[in-house]
Amino acid sequence: MDGECTRHEAGRALTNSFTDKMMDVDVNFDVEPGATTGTSELTHRIDIRPEDFGEIFGSLIRRQLPGQTTGAMADLKKLVEGGH
Repeated sequence: MDGECTRHEAGRALTNSFTDKMMDVDVNFDVEPGATTGTSELTHRIDIRPEDFGEIFGSLIRRQLPGQTTGAMADLKKLVEGGH
């Protein structure tokens, strides 16, 4: 897939967009201040738009993504909050 950063607001938002013959994908990260000092709320959205043959794989990918991204989101949240 070819990709590029299509939105970047330092410390607040990041969107990467990817495309190939089978689908277009946007991966969004939005950061908001958390309920307590030094914490944050991180929202992660993935928008998958299958094209032609990609329709076959689209529903499978959508079902697997939540489980695959949970650990990655926890690690990213630590980085955003200054942890290691």
